[in-house]
Amino acid sequence: GAMQTRLDGNQRAMNRAAASAMGQSGDDLSEGVFLSAKKGIGSEFERLQQITKPELGNDFLSALAKIDADNIAKGSFRSKPVDTLVDKGIDLAAQGKLTGKAYKEIRTQLTNDAEAAFRSGDASLGQAIKTVRKALDDAAKSSLSKADQEAWDTTRAQWMAYKQLTRSNVAEGGNVSAARLAAGIHHRVLQHQG
Repeated sequence: GAMQTRLDGNQRAMNRAAASAMGQSGDDLSEGVFLSAKKGIGSEFERLQQITKPELGNDFLSALAKIDADNIAKGSFRSKPVDTLVDKGIDLAAQGKLTGKAYKEIRTQLTNDAEAAFRSGDASLGQAIKTVRKALDDAAKSSLSKADQEAWDTTRAQWMAYKQLTRSNVAEGGNVSAARLAAGIHHRVLQHQG
């Protein structure tokens, strides 16, 4: 009776919170909710990437300089792939402004390269690539209007929620499993610390 009603209410609240984090509404997390979230987030990213025109100025160059300085500090353990990354970044910065299409393609390549570096055990390169990607993202965001910058932040947060909820396989029968969500978050925290 009363206990089940309370449990059902808590489950609906957790489901609503998870759906809301992905930019959706509703009391359950069916496949349709996930598909709608993915489509909505993707559509907004596409819109923002069409209008961004990242200018790779001093902030981008400062990120490259820090990567280079950290690599040089390793002396004989200096990473040649990190040197190559810095050189590519400087060449890219020399172009000045990128189109939204170029930004999207370069960002995708950087994401793939970072994942490959981490999988192969080269954490120094993986982290350097993530730093370049963040500097590129910051340049893309700063080229947008204030309203679109807010939309950018919202869409990124929704994408992170979507990834967490789908990677952790937290929904079963339309309901969020608190235990699976906690385990997934714990696993992600440990990955970032390692």
